[in-house]
Amino acid sequence: MFRLRLQPNGKPLAGARYELMAGGQTHAGSADDEGRLEVALPADVTRATLVVPERGEKDEFTLGHLEPANHWRGAAQRLRSLGLYGAEPSAPDEGFHRALRRFQALRRLEVTGALDGPTSAALQEAHGC
Repeated sequence: MFRLRLQPNGKPLAGARYELMAGGQTHAGSADDEGRLEVALPADVTRATLVVPERGEKDEFTLGHLEPANHWRGAAQRLRSLGLYGAEPSAPDEGFHRALRRFQALRRLEVTGALDGPTSAALQEAHGC
């Protein structure tokens, strides 16, 4: 299952039209009131392209494995998916901690830049898994 929440700057794109190309098929639809979309994909699909025409956006996704939200790699994956972090470091760097602080501020959590319990739970909720 491909699940994603469209929420630039923490604001859901309710009703945004999208096209998801994956596994040789195009899936078209609209995000729900919270900006979420969900598309059933075959388990062997490893890449997908999402187009949100009204925003002129096209994003590429590698599918398959997501680390736990309480591990820095899982947090980084979710932050990237939420559009808050662009790097793929081999260890937590200052950019990762800056992205965590921004996420915490957007979610009205204590802004520490640390991957604590409330932050990992909020990441999991915001990301959808």
